[in-house]
Amino acid sequence: MEKKLNILFYIMLVLAGCLLITNALAQDNLSRTVTLSVKQKKIAEILTIIGEKGKFYFSYSNDVIKTDSVVSIVSSGQTIKSLLDELFHGRVDYKESPGYIILRPTPYRLTLVPDTLAGPGNVYYISGYVYDDFTGKKLYNASVYEKIRWNQPLPIRTVTSSSR
Repeated sequence: MEKKLNILFYIMLVLAGCLLITNALAQDNLSRTVTLSVKQKKIAEILTIIGEKGKFYFSYSNDVIKTDSVVSIVSSGQTIKSLLDELFHGRVDYKESPGYIILRPTPYRLTLVPDTLAGPGNVYYISGYVYDDFTGKKLYNASVYEKIRWNQPLPIRTVTSSSR
């Protein structure tokens, strides 16, 4: 009985080690460097070339991620993440999975531009605007949350503007 438990223990140990190694190898695809020189090719073709060089695949929906644009790109020792940033201009988010980099639309990126910051002690009064980074337009009736306590709204929740 003890011998069977020892064998089972070693089998489980080997399987766990294999899973950890596979996971560790797959999780650094974005930090790999690649040399690339491509002229006038569709982004979909460039993704295929990058995937072949990195020995992984890209996963994305053609309906959501536009890959039909024709671009030229030259890279010497640039990370795959920085290449993707250059190709998609920050509009695509990346998630790694064993053997894959999953491309998905980036959630809204917003910027708070304060006009004034004032307040005694730990209390601050902020007035200003929230802008959509992609469109450059002001957002109206935006809720602002404190980063440290993200689940609790600030005492002044709504940022409004009288002029639209």
